[in-house]
Amino acid sequence: MRIVGLGDSYLFGWGVRQGAGVLEQLTARLAERHADVRWEAVNTAVPGYNTAMEVEMLADRALAFDPDLVVLDWVRNDVDLPNFLWRPRSLFGLGESFALTAARKRVAGLPALGFPIVEAPLGDRGREYQSDPARVPAEYRYMVGVEGVRGALERLVGLRAAHGFELVITAHARVPPRIEEVFTSLDVPFVRCRDALNAYASSHGTSTRPGSPLTVSATDPHLSELGHGVCAGAYAAELASSGLDERLVARARRGSGRGRTSRR
Repeated sequence: MRIVGLGDSYLFGWGVRQGAGVLEQLTARLAERHADVRWEAVNTAVPGYNTAMEVEMLADRALAFDPDLVVLDWVRNDVDLPNFLWRPRSLFGLGESFALTAARKRVAGLPALGFPIVEAPLGDRGREYQSDPARVPAEYRYMVGVEGVRGALERLVGLRAAHGFELVITAHARVPPRIEEVFTSLDVPFVRCRDALNAYASSHGTSTRPGSPLTVSATDPHLSELGHGVCAGAYAAELASSGLDERLVARARRGSGRGRTSRR
């Protein structure tokens, strides 16, 4: 059974040794539970990607791996333009009201705090796009904001129907209500890994903030190997409770797994 992961730097495993990310730890857990099935993970995550680019990665490249399960990891900056389109911006000019920016984001149901030090081409401001997508250059407008996420996920659901793979969406941080509504409307299993991380932190007398054992370092909020392991446990629990792993195992046992041939 082949699992293909779509995401950005978190699913990529930024700061974690190779082979210790959440997908590899997930396949190890599944192999323990179903030892007669061979489990394989293909991680296509790229730091800086957003949802639209992740789905394009699946359509353009990763479908060639014949996935049995696709895991898409959503993060808060998925409503923005990809990092690769940004350039340095000045935080000391008089052309921006941070209070107005925070108010717009609050109205949109998105985190109000946090201002990037980068901006996109043509002088547009990076993370204001989710509250005002009309300011994005026309050729990129389809991929930003809540509707950009919705469009990408609708395409992903269409690919699921056309190619027969199972699908799970995951998130390790808080998901804005408007985005969670999108997940619900698509009827796709959604794993709130944040709940598992918070539970681990509470039971072990720590936190999920940078510098805790769940993160890479005091200056890097990406998940540590331990954090990836906690999320892998949450993913495995969702697969079990939803019956997804049994459907995958049944497919493997009857010899109809789509992922039997590597196409690297």
